[in-house]
Amino acid sequence: MVYGRLACSTGGPVLGKFSYVEVSRHGGIGRTGTAFAALAVLDGLTPGAAPHWVRADYHRRAVQTPWQRRWLTNVRPSRYC
Repeated sequence: MVYGRLACSTGGPVLGKFSYVEVSRHGGIGRTGTAFAALAVLDGLTPGAAPHWVRADYHRRAVQTPWQRRWLTNVRPSRYC
């Protein structure tokens, strides 16, 4: 099992409460990156900007597939928070 760890630098209401967020997945890149990107969207980033933020701060190949990017367009704070 791989643990992804990302510093919470968005400063928004969700991630701003923590210094780091950890997500556990087998490979630690695609779905882990998507989970980090979803948290960033909940924190106020747009679904288009979130993968770029995760790639810059976590792993350059995070949020690997088109369906993962498309899934992020359905993440909205009102649905999950």
